[in-house]
Amino acid sequence: MTSTDYNPIALDGMQQIVDLMDQYGVTCTLKEFLEIVNVTYHRYECEVYDVVHKCMWESLPPVFEALANSAAHPLRSRSGISLLDVGCGTGLSSTLLLKTHLGPNITSITLVDTSPEMLERARSRLRHYHGKLITHVGQLETLDATGYDIVMTCSVLHHIPDLFAFVRSIGAAVNPGGVYIHLQDPNGDHLGNSELAQRRQRLYAESLNRRISLARRAINKLKRIFPRDDYIARINRDLLTHNIISRPMTARELWTVTDIHVVNGAGVSLESLRKQLTEFQLIRAYTYSFFGQMWWDLPAAFRREEDHLFASGAKNGLQLAAIWGKHCPGPKLSNPLAD
Repeated sequence: MTSTDYNPIALDGMQQIVDLMDQYGVTCTLKEFLEIVNVTYHRYECEVYDVVHKCMWESLPPVFEALANSAAHPLRSRSGISLLDVGCGTGLSSTLLLKTHLGPNITSITLVDTSPEMLERARSRLRHYHGKLITHVGQLETLDATGYDIVMTCSVLHHIPDLFAFVRSIGAAVNPGGVYIHLQDPNGDHLGNSELAQRRQRLYAESLNRRISLARRAINKLKRIFPRDDYIARINRDLLTHNIISRPMTARELWTVTDIHVVNGAGVSLESLRKQLTEFQLIRAYTYSFFGQMWWDLPAAFRREEDHLFASGAKNGLQLAAIWGKHCPGPKLSNPLAD
């Protein structure tokens, strides 16, 4: 690893990855390794992403509705809204935002992803969108991104090594008076919350009573979706073929590389984001997954409690969503909704 890979703050919590590089004979730089593994991983994941993450399609619409309702005030005077979807994946976030009341006012969408395969699926999913659709393969910094009314990242921030530099780039892409929306981020300020831990234990106990292990259900689902010699094996074969690693990595080791802010337990801190988004004001933050699982994966009684906690604005869900407004030139206005 060279000293020019990332600034020092980006290296916090990444020693596991450096150790893995030594263990698997990686000779490229840390930055190169992260980029190669992520692109390779998503090349194969895109084929099954919507099936594996069906829970997101079923669980996230209320979160998008809440974010869109929060966005209504700063965007209410816009006759045509431009959207930049960074890390668009297969198009879930743009599709769900278009289904909110903001959808009819979104006249252009720019999709950005490092995976050409993911991007092609997103383009296909949005083929009936009647506005202007632009796609870009690569990192955000290769786009020259400026002038967007909404910039959105869904299930993205936990993949980013240099999170603060990335967030600053996001901020620069938003028009004054526009908004930044992010969601499906591990809630770094409450991952150790005792109430969250107790709720997760209750769900686990319920799963044992029903003789259904949530972990076993997930494993069985993956086995149904992928042949055993698929997905992780294909990723490893690709990395071995290109001499990136010396022997196959386990699934958890690959996730250590791709899901940086999840596996090391740090998550994404709303308070830390405040310090980076200096030109922004927090409009509203939401948390969800109050039992450590998405709404779609919960038994009926737990779904009702999940709905109540979300509606009440509880702050200790496993996942975080937020919307930030970029200041217009002039005096800064107070916002009673920010917390």
